[in-house]
Amino acid sequence: MITLWLTATLLWSACGDGSRGAGVVDDRALANARYGSTFVGSGGVQLTNGRFEKTYEGSASKLIVTLLEPVARGDLTGDGRADAAVLLATDPGGSGVFIDLAIVIDDGGVARNVAALSLGDRVQVRSLDIDGGRIILDMRMHGLDDPMCCPSQKVRRAYRLFGTRLMGSLSGVLTYRESMALPSEAVVTVSLVDVSLQDIAAPAIAEESFTVPGQVPIAFELAYDPNTIDERHTYAVRARITAGEQLLFTTSTAHPSFTDDALAESEIVLQRVQ
Repeated sequence: MITLWLTATLLWSACGDGSRGAGVVDDRALANARYGSTFVGSGGVQLTNGRFEKTYEGSASKLIVTLLEPVARGDLTGDGRADAAVLLATDPGGSGVFIDLAIVIDDGGVARNVAALSLGDRVQVRSLDIDGGRIILDMRMHGLDDPMCCPSQKVRRAYRLFGTRLMGSLSGVLTYRESMALPSEAVVTVSLVDVSLQDIAAPAIAEESFTVPGQVPIAFELAYDPNTIDERHTYAVRARITAGEQLLFTTSTAHPSFTDDALAESEIVLQRVQ
């Protein structure tokens, strides 16, 4: 059963719908939608009033899937209609409770679950929001020495929906202190790198290059596959500006990417290369 550490609570009751103005993805639709689940195969789970139960054959144990709050609503597909990001807790009958982030869109007037992402076992989600088409979560996840009951590591994650896939999203602005203009052929490259291992070049998890749209500050958003992230590792954002073969500016220090304040449109100051 879902234990007391879970800070999210049941969203649904017999009192009716508390989501006026939510359009197609109102509380009632979310509580009675079909969601994908790795525990039951391709058919997924059909919630009824926010809950699904299945007794395992030949066993008294049950698979229980519960819809939790908070719920976030906003346009995730660019069609001007409200979509929803929700949390599902899956208790497979053992010691774990697995939390998923699921996306439900307004698909031509029908609420449809199009994407989901596992957040982990007994993760504590403290907040869930949609801002500018991005889904932003504040969570507590397990540090290296944390017991499974009590995650203590504060993290913030942002995701963006691409079709039927949720991708991680890191954003910020690049600048430098010098009073000089960039040449028209300048190119910015932003990378997410794993800086956990010593004495080897930090491998890039994701990288994107683009022509400088103007002068600094330069806004960027970097998409990455969240399944490539190992919570035991440390990651940082690195950036450089080049013109042809010449390196003009680069990061000289590591900029942590998944800290509690890393998504606050942080400013990364580049150093000029002499």
